[in-house]
Amino acid sequence: AAPGTIRGDLGRDWGEKVQKNLVHGSDSVESATRELGIWFS
Repeated sequence: AAPGTIRGDLGRDWGEKVQKNLVHGSDSVESATRELGIWFS
C-alpha cells in the first residue's frame, strides 16, 4: 500500500503472501457484529 495510507503506514509486511493489518473497518453494523466474534474469540 502507498505511504500515507492507513495500510501503508500501519500494516506490516512479514514476508508472507498476506499482509497483516493493524487496522480493520467493517462495512455495516451486521458485519461488525459478526466480525467482533471473530476478532475477540
